[in-house]
Amino acid sequence: MRARLWTIVMFMIMGLLSAGPAAWTQTTVSVPADAVGARIPDQAAVETLASADRVDEGAKESPDRDGRRFWIGTPARDAVLLGLWSKHFHSTDDYRTRHNLVGIQYQGYFLATFANSYSRQIYAVGVARTIWEKELKHDWRLDVGYKVGPMYGYREGAPNLAGFSVLPVGCIGLTYHRIGIDLNLVPGNALSVNFRIEF
Repeated sequence: MRARLWTIVMFMIMGLLSAGPAAWTQTTVSVPADAVGARIPDQAAVETLASADRVDEGAKESPDRDGRRFWIGTPARDAVLLGLWSKHFHSTDDYRTRHNLVGIQYQGYFLATFANSYSRQIYAVGVARTIWEKELKHDWRLDVGYKVGPMYGYREGAPNLAGFSVLPVGCIGLTYHRIGIDLNLVPGNALSVNFRIEF
């Protein structure tokens, strides 16, 4: 029995020797160089990465989560501003009520000039933002926003430094197609109305 086993082993060895080195490498398993030393991530690491991806996606879908973007708003629509009539809360007969506003809104900014309640010419520049809007029926639209920025020309009727002052204005706009009316509120001071033509 042992003699037969040794005979089989010897035949196998002789067969390998006669086949040469080329046959020895046919069954060699190749391992990619970049796989050497690679570690298989554990389940906890995989779940952590997946959770981080979900958080990132949620942040992209909800940039307003902390409410800051709501108050900053979006740029008001491009428009020409005209007119402006006002009613002061503490009115006197000396106050002017028609102000001959001429202005423009463009990409969230405004530039305007008007005659104030004391007939002084005012020049204003600043940001014009919309914080809420709703499309209504029959091509009507309602929006709420604000304007704020420096103005030059006030000597009385508003806090100023060498004629420069800052008056925030809250705005409610009602628009039909591209023609609108804005109701403006200067806190503690006055209400005003102007026309708006969007472009």
